[in-house]
Amino acid sequence: MSPTLWTVLGYIVFFGYMLLEILVGEGLQKKFNLNKEMTRKVEHMFTGVCWIIGYFFFGWTIHIFIVNLISVVLLGVITFGGLMKSIEREDAAKSYGVFYFGLSTLVIVTILVFVEDSLFPYYGIAYYTLVLADGFAPIVAKAFKKHNVELVHGKTLVGTVTVFLMTALIAFVFSLIFSLHLSPLLIFSLASVVAMAELFGAKGTDNLTIVFVAFGYLALAHYGYLDTGTEIVILLVPILTLTTILFKALTPWAHTVSYLVLLAFAIFGGYRFAVFALTLFTIAAVVTKVTSELYAKRTGTKRKNTRGVIQILANSTLAVIFLALYFFLRAEWLFYIAFVVILEEFADSMSSDIGRLAKDPPVDILRFKRVPAGTSGGVSLLGTSAALVATFLMGLFVLLYFGDPILYVIVAGVAFLGTLIDSVLGSSLQGLFQCSVCGEMTEKKVHCDTPATLIKGFRAVDNSLVNFLSGALTAGVAAAILLGTGIL
Repeated sequence: MSPTLWTVLGYIVFFGYMLLEILVGEGLQKKFNLNKEMTRKVEHMFTGVCWIIGYFFFGWTIHIFIVNLISVVLLGVITFGGLMKSIEREDAAKSYGVFYFGLSTLVIVTILVFVEDSLFPYYGIAYYTLVLADGFAPIVAKAFKKHNVELVHGKTLVGTVTVFLMTALIAFVFSLIFSLHLSPLLIFSLASVVAMAELFGAKGTDNLTIVFVAFGYLALAHYGYLDTGTEIVILLVPILTLTTILFKALTPWAHTVSYLVLLAFAIFGGYRFAVFALTLFTIAAVVTKVTSELYAKRTGTKRKNTRGVIQILANSTLAVIFLALYFFLRAEWLFYIAFVVILEEFADSMSSDIGRLAKDPPVDILRFKRVPAGTSGGVSLLGTSAALVATFLMGLFVLLYFGDPILYVIVAGVAFLGTLIDSVLGSSLQGLFQCSVCGEMTEKKVHCDTPATLIKGFRAVDNSLVNFLSGALTAGVAAAILLGTGIL
């Protein structure tokens, strides 16, 4: 058979199969009134045959791009025209998942055909993690419904484990078929990343995120941006993430953001920074839990410990930015500043959590007056000592990693200074309000369901903004010392 005829046959088989799948799915849905979730996932999995057809007839030629482009147009018409009832979600007015599926594959295929074709096998792995791993997850989860645990966003523990295992199996099979020589560690760390992408992906959008995450992770490994230590950390990060979910330490979306932050730490900062951050986050979570219970027993009141997205971003955005700059620019001083910033945030947390257990009320750092425990700008001997110990004890990571005593003193010292800067900003800038109903001093703008009166600071400045500003100032001090003294 001539190459032209073979290509034409490929187009006929590819789109003929797509049409057959649509007709069968719609026919079964109408005739038997099947569960839409199950029908949608079964069609989802059978879509995997399209990749085999494309590879068999077209290989890595431009025709694989053309069939994907035509498919996206057709899927767009079907999706936005509401022409397929069997693929619509029961929990949404409109389902765009199928269109997103086609769009994500088209984007990657475009890159591969016109930029770099050596990554095509990795595209296959990414494709099937979505088709099979994500497809099987709800089916297996439903089968084990009685023994399942819901995590976040309606996703379950059984579903997450299913995605993990299926992804590992898919990567292993592709590694054998295409002689990719993927290490077991890379395979399982990939499975970990994909499982988290499925867990934290918003409904409908996981058809975008899973493909991009899987392909992007494999591309980073292919070009040497991931070392063994980083892969180990990425494999283990979900343990901490799942622990915080079970403890309900964060809001659902804060879990998503915190995982992305830890993933960014591992990729941009390598295993050294990731281990450092994981250690700090674990200790902080335990200390917060313990001190909250002690504080509740002593005062008879409970302090809200569930942290939201804004708090996570305020405490970690600067570190991610400096690590990303270091990743691309390879300027070491940026790496050290990220250490300072994250250590300062940790020490501030230790100061706040442990300091509230002090017998005497704290003193405002600028006004030298007693203020209620928990008031921003308030300092105590216990809290300040906790910050000092935290910075110089956990700063030993710097000495362990780099073996430079002077660098250790700078990182720990500036981080401790940052906790004092945080207190000064909290005392001078953060808004303090008085409830017009009960008279209580509070940092909340609304108290007793009534707008509170601003008595100090600025209404727009809250604790999260203070944390961000103190981190920025601390980073500035660290940069001035590291660059100005010529230590590096």
